[in-house]
Amino acid sequence: MNSLSIEYAGIDCGDIKLVVKKAAQEFEFYFDELLDDPLPDLVKFFNTVRGGEDYFDVDIIDAGYCDTVAFKLSLKSWSDGQVCFCVELVGEKIIFREYLPREELAAMFKKIFDDLLNDKYFPYSYPCFWYLGISDEKYFDAVTDEIEAEHPDWETGDVWNYAVEAKGVKLAPCYEKYLEHYKKMLTEYVFPKNWFE
Repeated sequence: MNSLSIEYAGIDCGDIKLVVKKAAQEFEFYFDELLDDPLPDLVKFFNTVRGGEDYFDVDIIDAGYCDTVAFKLSLKSWSDGQVCFCVELVGEKIIFREYLPREELAAMFKKIFDDLLNDKYFPYSYPCFWYLGISDEKYFDAVTDEIEAEHPDWETGDVWNYAVEAKGVKLAPCYEKYLEHYKKMLTEYVFPKNWFE
């Protein structure tokens, strides 16, 4: 059984959290989702795996590392339909390597996309919320302060969900368009055209 995996681990205050696991070792990474980081690169990697390319690599930037590459994903075709899948954790100077079927690697990334789409905090705690989110920030702050006072034990995501679903907080039009592109990418596993518009 292969021990190397990358798994979706939720949304935390507007960041995507991924976990890299190798046997007993485990590393968490938080991504501050902008228009090109990190999901479009993961979608490109997924399609490269699925498309049968011989070699591909992608650098994923962790928000906490600023200008440093947090980890690098690469694959290289191997024998019997397998690929050599590597995760290089640059800050830790560790390289995890595993030989596994191409279909298994593709399924790993498909599950990340599916898990994000089905997260109870998606889309209102969605990673781009801080940048494109609500249309009236003062109203949002007042509403969330009120909800937090009434429900001090609620998670941030529960507060944001309730603010939009029950308190009339509206999303900015640019956010709605971006969210439409994002959902398309999560469901169809393709890099949407006009992603940056």
